[in-house]
Amino acid sequence: GVDSAVTRDKTAYVPIFLLNNGQAIVSGRDIFIHDPKLWGAYGSVELMPHILKWYKSIENTYGFKENNIPTIMVVDSAATELIRILQYNMPEYVYVNRLNKPSIVNMVDTVKGVLARNTIYLIDDGYHWSIKDAYKCENILAEELENLKWKEKLDGSTPTTYDASTPNDVSDAFTYAVCAWYKNPENIYWVEELNYITNNRNEIYQ
Repeated sequence: GVDSAVTRDKTAYVPIFLLNNGQAIVSGRDIFIHDPKLWGAYGSVELMPHILKWYKSIENTYGFKENNIPTIMVVDSAATELIRILQYNMPEYVYVNRLNKPSIVNMVDTVKGVLARNTIYLIDDGYHWSIKDAYKCENILAEELENLKWKEKLDGSTPTTYDASTPNDVSDAFTYAVCAWYKNPENIYWVEELNYITNNRNEIYQ
């Protein structure tokens, strides 16, 4: 999942690795984050050499190409320029997909669902990728997810947007990746069905 910015907010590339049992892993060391407050403002074109270096590193680590493991980059459909830049610069076997976002409430419900059912795991490696390569820090994704809060409405009705005072750039990229796959409920509940079959194999196949 990709969430891009230039001057104030962070740019984040958050990969989730889908396992053959339907679960997924997000490793902190595989997340790319550019924070303009630390390293200055970079546009999408200026960041591309660093993005390609980051991608090649995780591609080699996990053997995407030689094992024919598909890679899909999920970008907010509103970021048309970034989509074109990625399509032009990424290897031809990397698919760059537009995400037509549902409502924030629906996306949050999807993320809450996969986390609550232990469908996806966050791993804290103590660092993430940046334009300086490895950057030691706490798991920014976990921190943002823990601190997200809704923007209260004056009329007391149900909130529908985040409070802008809390950072959500990395969690947004994570949400795009999660929603691209797990918005189909069958991809969430398949793990529970698989666990049930595994634990009740003798009874089922009698």
